[in-house]
Amino acid sequence: MKYKKLFAVAGIIILAAVIVFQISKKRHYQDYTPETADSLSPLSSSDVVSRDATAEESQTLETLTEAISVINDDTLNEFKFLQHKFRKSLSLDDHLNKIKEYLLSAYDSDYAETVFETYKVWLECEMAVAAEFGGLSSIRSPQEISDKLKSIHELRKNNMGEKLADILYGADLDKKLYNLNLSSIVNNNELYGLEKETLIEELELAHPDTYTYSDVPYDNYQQKLKLYDRDLNEVSSGHEREELIKQIREATLPPETVKKLEAIDDGVRQNQEKEELYTDRRNMILEDTTLSSNDKEDRLNQLRFEVFGTKGAQAKARMENLEKGYKKIISGLKTDE
Repeated sequence: MKYKKLFAVAGIIILAAVIVFQISKKRHYQDYTPETADSLSPLSSSDVVSRDATAEESQTLETLTEAISVINDDTLNEFKFLQHKFRKSLSLDDHLNKIKEYLLSAYDSDYAETVFETYKVWLECEMAVAAEFGGLSSIRSPQEISDKLKSIHELRKNNMGEKLADILYGADLDKKLYNLNLSSIVNNNELYGLEKETLIEELELAHPDTYTYSDVPYDNYQQKLKLYDRDLNEVSSGHEREELIKQIREATLPPETVKKLEAIDDGVRQNQEKEELYTDRRNMILEDTTLSSNDKEDRLNQLRFEVFGTKGAQAKARMENLEKGYKKIISGLKTDE
């Protein structure tokens, strides 16, 4: 099974940026192009959303019968474009008047009115969200974040209508909740790999339109290693660990890549064995009190050649000379002190 790239919980953006126009504090927004707004086109009456409202608000909502284009994430970007374009307005009324003028200059009057009324409903809702959930810096746990995200969405549904809220924010909410749950599973050190895989399969079934597979095999390999972190830490021998890693590789990587990694592992293993052999025999030579300094050096040269070959022996001798020089310098510094 392949897995999507993991998302860090700390990176989740809880709130959409909201302009509070009565405050002079500068805000920064994502840039949107005028071309984005040009893609707006009316909806049919069957797409109208409803919500509890006063008589005056109900009259306003009736004009949404032919509201924004096919309502989706792009629609949200279109509203943010309008928000950003007129962000330097002197007041909320000034902001809305400028947007209305802009829409009337770009579209026919009936269509511009429906877009404008829809924008007002959206902006009113976002200001309510900002007022209700502005202070969330104390939230730390994934469960707290999840609860707040759901509460924010409920507020949006109550303010702008369930259908509009779900279409504008539903996919984004689903994605954030999926990533929160995925992160909680992957980083749970009490679960074994198979338990995590089972939970992730259930999560993916519950979010069929949210999760995406990585098309990079090495990413899938690294992610599966993370899933089996507890298994790898608890294996009783190096051989069992190697076998488990091999199984993970075969499940995530192309066969030729598995072979290359095994060849690298073999090389690393051989080098480790050589180092261990050399270290043991070198210590025996250095500790032999029957040998003179010259005899020891001769035998060490021969040992390096036998274990590492000509080039390897030369490199090993250079490294040991560097280590000796370093130790001599450090010893001199300590003596000066």
